[in-house]
Amino acid sequence: MDIPVARVPSGRVRDRTPHVDAAIAGPAGAYAVLLGAAISTVGISWDVEWHRDVGPDTFFTLPHLVLYSGSALAGIASLAMVLLSTSMQRAGRPVSPWMGGTPVRVFGGIFTAPVGYLVSGIGAASFLIYGLLDLVWHSIYGFDAVLSTPSHVALFLSISITMIGTVIVFAGRTRAALGAVSAWCSRSRS
Repeated sequence: MDIPVARVPSGRVRDRTPHVDAAIAGPAGAYAVLLGAAISTVGISWDVEWHRDVGPDTFFTLPHLVLYSGSALAGIASLAMVLLSTSMQRAGRPVSPWMGGTPVRVFGGIFTAPVGYLVSGIGAASFLIYGLLDLVWHSIYGFDAVLSTPSHVALFLSISITMIGTVIVFAGRTRAALGAVSAWCSRSRS
């Protein structure tokens, strides 16, 4: 397969294959997952206070909307970073741990996912699934203001998994940044 090329003024050959710059996408994905986790945290706090003040409510309230939109944002950002990492790997470009942790192959090597985005994506997806199960729970047993129901415990665990994935993403970014600083410092000394 021929890749279209263009000559740049310096005489180098540059390919015209469209690709996303990982230096821009990496921080954008990390901060999008962090924003999603933060929005979900605000939604959880608001929902708990809502239950204390108002009591049992319906599934479709503003705190629930905030809670689920934060989880959806974290999940979509995680999915986008997994797809970006997969396309980079298939194009023969290395997937750096800077992108959100050590890249791992999933589903028999079909996808390449930085481990932080894999964890946060699994947490966000399970949060949305458990949200549907929570709706089923409330339709069977009625609406309650109890936090210890199985569906609520599953929701809290899944948002915690999303937050752990966010920490892994930023730990990978920090480790790569500290490695670059260390390499720069060692070059400066010699």
